[in-house]
Amino acid sequence: MKAALITTCVGLSLADVPALHEMMDTAREIGFATFARRCHWHDVARALGYSVGARRDGGLRMASDWHVRWYRSKWNSRPCYVMKHSAIEYIFQEQTK
Repeated sequence: MKAALITTCVGLSLADVPALHEMMDTAREIGFATFARRCHWHDVARALGYSVGARRDGGLRMASDWHVRWYRSKWNSRPCYVMKHSAIEYIFQEQTK
């Protein structure tokens, strides 16, 4: 099962800020290919204005934007993936069954 977007740092309460800092302090940077294999990211990329898919329309692709970084970490003691774009952390996590 792929991880889905669960929240962004902007959507968190002040009480969650220490957990956010811990998540990023322990995060390990990963490549786009790993992030793409493990997360449902297309809708987020489109919402941010990136070109998505096989079509080559000349638009900017998230994988080639050097301003974006991807990480693996833990959120609420569970593995997560983080996309950092414009100083906003987008947190992706597999849903519990």
